[in-house]
Amino acid sequence: MDAATAAVEFATWLRTHEADKQELPEDVDELATELADSWCINEIDAVYATCSPHRVALCVLHMRNFYLDGFAEQLVALLPEWTRWLAARNAALPELADRCLPYAHGQPHQQVGWDDSKPDYLARVIE
Repeated sequence: MDAATAAVEFATWLRTHEADKQELPEDVDELATELADSWCINEIDAVYATCSPHRVALCVLHMRNFYLDGFAEQLVALLPEWTRWLAARNAALPELADRCLPYAHGQPHQQVGWDDSKPDYLARVIE
């Protein structure tokens, strides 16, 4: 899977599964594209569809450091649904997928870096 495919599939999934729960942003396609691009900044397609608490926390840091504040918060607001979509797509056990949710809501991960604004890419991570 690559970012372009993921963006289309995620936006379609959002419209199908979330339409009755909440109002989707008008620019859901643009947000899905940016989120998909931010998800795999190392551009390794083989691990694109994988998800872990550490990876979600790193993605939040990346988005908050890369995008303007308002747009970054819109992207972070979609991360819980992004992790649910990945879990559903990969048939992950719910308890494993649920481990990502606090970080998808913006909670800092203690093993990601020095503080909640600077990732440590050499940090030792135990999942």
